[in-house]
Parts: sequence; structure tokens; C-alpha cells
Amino acid sequence: MRQKKIIFLLGILLLLPGISMAKTGNQLPDTVRVGLVQQAPLLTFSATGSYQLIDQASNQQINLAAEKRWMVKDVNGQVELYLVADNGLGNVSRGENIYLKGRFTGPVAIKARSSEQEKLAVLSAGGKLTGWPVEPEVYVWNGKEKTKLPPNKIVVLSQQTSKEIALTSGQNLFTLYNGEKANRYRGSLEFRTAPEGLTAINTLSLEEYLIGVVPNEMYAQWPIEALKAQAVVARSYVLAQMGSYNQQGFDVLATQASQVYRGIDSENPVTTQAVCQTKGEILTYGGRPVDAVFHSSSGGFIENSEEVWKNSLAYLRGKPDLYDTNEKHYNWLVSYTKEQLKQQLAGKKQWRQGDKYIEQVNFKEITDLVELERTSSGARVKRLAVCGIGPDDQELKVEIYNADAVRTLLGLKSAFFTLEKTFNAGQKLELVTFRGNGWGHGTGMSQYGALGMARQGFNYRDILLYYYTGVDLIKS
Repeated sequence: MRQKKIIFLLGILLLLPGISMAKTGNQLPDTVRVGLVQQAPLLTFSATGSYQLIDQASNQQINLAAEKRWMVKDVNGQVELYLVADNGLGNVSRGENIYLKGRFTGPVAIKARSSEQEKLAVLSAGGKLTGWPVEPEVYVWNGKEKTKLPPNKIVVLSQQTSKEIALTSGQNLFTLYNGEKANRYRGSLEFRTAPEGLTAINTLSLEEYLIGVVPNEMYAQWPIEALKAQAVVARSYVLAQMGSYNQQGFDVLATQASQVYRGIDSENPVTTQAVCQTKGEILTYGGRPVDAVFHSSSGGFIENSEEVWKNSLAYLRGKPDLYDTNEKHYNWLVSYTKEQLKQQLAGKKQWRQGDKYIEQVNFKEITDLVELERTSSGARVKRLAVCGIGPDDQELKVEIYNADAVRTLLGLKSAFFTLEKTFNAGQKLELVTFRGNGWGHGTGMSQYGALGMARQGFNYRDILLYYYTGVDLIKS
């Protein structure tokens, strides 16, 4: 559902309009740096496989024992590494049962000793190789049925005996603990210090990153063609985000501010298949990468980008959405009393008076909401006036401008709504009710629309070329 930015774009085969089989000079990045946590006072982690810690300032290296719990703290701008006692007793945050193992200038990185990902499988005639980037799948065929062996193991059979062998190659993973939450990740982990606390950064390959994103952005139970469309959009979108957080040392966040990424424990074989089958495919417009924004449900209409945000992008054009029909995000209702409305708007930004933007506005009392303008589709509210009394007891009238600001400031699923107002006997506002459709900003690809198209037999290329006007789907 992401916000805006600029991007690369899709590639793929078939000699159809908007589709190219040729590879381009646009090179995809080898890795993505994901900001997992910011402003943490301390973090703990463990590693499975063969890892070492590297102080990037001095290049000092420390081998990390597998399965041990480690703690990282920022102390006066330096990174301190502690081993946590196995018995788990004591309070780690108070420094109990932890042992200092090193103090580093930083940043420090936890890196796997070998990045090789070996593919291992058993093939029969006509068999299909399985493996990276999912866990190896090993089957034994006895002529009647096939049996899947336990994960990470293979059984070698002879006439006399059998031997079970553990598969450890390619199983370098780390677990990051942040309070009550714990997630496992591929790749490497880096810690940086800042006045506000520690930043944890996960560096991994682009495709590995995507297999941890797609199942968190679209239901894995949806048709494969919808999932493939989401994979291409996610790949394009992350390219647009690259470098956005350079000052913090990473490319994208692991949250909805970029794309939701939760590491290996969120991966699903079906969404992994969608990523693999579209590997390297991105969207471009006029030979340049596009900003492949997307949202959950259009409510039946896609908007022009300049009516949702500010910039006009030729590939983000409005149109009726014939395929987004769902019961989940249509006919929703939200009501606020005047006090609830005041609380909802308190401290919010993006206000406008005339042509000037105002950083922040606080109302002593809200007396009215007035719809001023709708988008060209007529579906969404683009400008909304809020009238009331300011902190100085003077009348105050400000505007919320553009459709995305309207939905976010009001805390609504979308700006696709009608407004109903209830006044008291003194003609003062008592209650406002919003009845609406859709979820999200309403431009780019509708995910429920992609679902509808896939169910009607359209493939992922059709979906992408429908929601992004005039783009080329290319393989980079």
C-alpha cells in the first residue's frame, strides 16, 4: 500500500504490447539494506550456522558461537557486545548474567562465513529440482508413492543400512529479539549507534528480501497470477525506495512505510514461487523506472496520482476499476462525536490555508466539516474544510488538501466516502458519519482488483498493464 517514490520496472516475455523479452541495461541491485529496528536501547540476537562479528572501523573479527544468545548495547557511541548466560536467569536489561566480549567503534556487522546456498534434491525421470530460495525438499520414491523426508536431512540407503545426514549448508540464519518479538532472517545483521539508540540493519539479496515481503503484502492463498503481479510490483517498488534512508544507513524500512518485511518465518512456498517465476522483472515508462505504488482496494475507481498526492505521473492514471469487487472493504462506516473528531485531528499536519501549508493546527472546538472538491472521478474527497474555534478563541478555518491527506488525517480506510453531519438545536456540530468504499490511497494497483482479474483468467502481465498506464514490462 506504500507511499510514493521512483522506481524501475517490469520485465517478461511474449511479443505483446507493453511486454519485452529483451534484457536492458538497468541493473538490479545485488543486495537490499532493510532497517529492522531504530532507537533501541539494547538488542539481543542469536545465530544458527557459521557467523562472525566484524568491526567495520577496525576490521577486527570475532567468531560467534552458534545458538548462543548475544546482547548489543550502545554505550557512549560505541557498540558493546555481551554473551548472555545460558541459564537465562537475571535481568538482561540491568546487566545481570551477561559477560562483556568486546567494545567496538562500529558499525559492527554479523556476517555468515559462507554465503553459498547449495541446492539439494532427489530427482526421478521428469522430476523437478527444488531448493533455493526455499528450504530443500527431498523425496524418496518407492514405485508407488513418494515420501517427503524431514527438513534439512537426507537419508542415504545401501543394501545393509541407512544413514541420516543433516543438511547445514545454506542454513545460516540469525534471530533478532526486540522486546517480546523475535524474527529470523537471512543474510547479515548490522548494528549502528545514534544519539537516539541502536539501529539494526538486515542486508540480503534482492530476491531473498522479496520472498519475505510478498506474503506480508498479499494473501498467499490468492491465485498465483495475482501473487506474481504483486512480486513484480514489490520488486519495482523497492527499487524506487533505494537510497531513501541513506542517512540512517539503510535503503528501506521493514514496515508499511516501505513494504512489510518479516523475514524467513513469514515466507510461504507459493509466494516464493511467484517471486522466482518473475525474477528480474520490473516496470518502466519511457525507458525509466516507475513508482509502482499499490493499495488494498480501490472501491471501484482508480485515481490520477496528482489528485491523491501532488505529482502527475503519466503511468498512474484514473479509471473505473471493473475488477475490484469484495465484501471486506465496501460499505464501511465510521462515526465521530465532535470531541472524538477533535482528538482525531489533534496534532496532525498537512493543513492548508489558501495556498499556504501550515505545520500544525489545534482546535478548541470543531463546528463544521465542509466538502470543497472531489477528484475527477467523483469518487474521492480531494479538499475538505474544517471549521471551528482556535486556541485564541478566534474563528479558524483550514483545509485538508489532496485525497490521501483527507483519509489519513481523518483516520479513514479511504477518501472514497459520503459525509453525514448531525447538529444540535443550536446548530452546533454533534456527530459526523463517513460511509465509504475501498482501503488505501486509491492509485496504482488495487490488490483486490488483481485478485478479481486473476479469478477471471487474466495473467499477471494483463494485471500490471491494466493498472499502470503505458508501462513496459521488461526483464533486467
